[in-house]
Amino acid sequence: MGADQRERELIKSGEEVERARIESYDRLVREAQRRHAETRKADGGVDAGGPGPGAYLEIARLESVIASKDAMLKVLSTMLDAERKQVKRLNEALQNELRAQRDSAVVELAQKKRPRVDDAAAAN
Repeated sequence: MGADQRERELIKSGEEVERARIESYDRLVREAQRRHAETRKADGGVDAGGPGPGAYLEIARLESVIASKDAMLKVLSTMLDAERKQVKRLNEALQNELRAQRDSAVVELAQKKRPRVDDAAAAN
């Protein structure tokens, strides 16, 4: 008899726990329904003659698209910054090369340029 009594108590307590869980869930559902009803009436919802959920769904979809475009824009912006740094580096290298060529040409010209001897002085 002790085992049967214990089994009945476990079943009863399990049923009480299940009933409490259902009541808690029902309270949550009723609260969600109340909030939904308030939303439908307020802020231009369907019951207030507003656009209804379709517009809100479209807004959510567009926000998602915008978020993905923002992510792509950030990636492209990073790539653009990297390319700008590369162009800057190449411009500096080109400027250095041009300066080196100019300096070399100036030195070469200075070596070729010798003082001219006047023809009259050369004849003497």
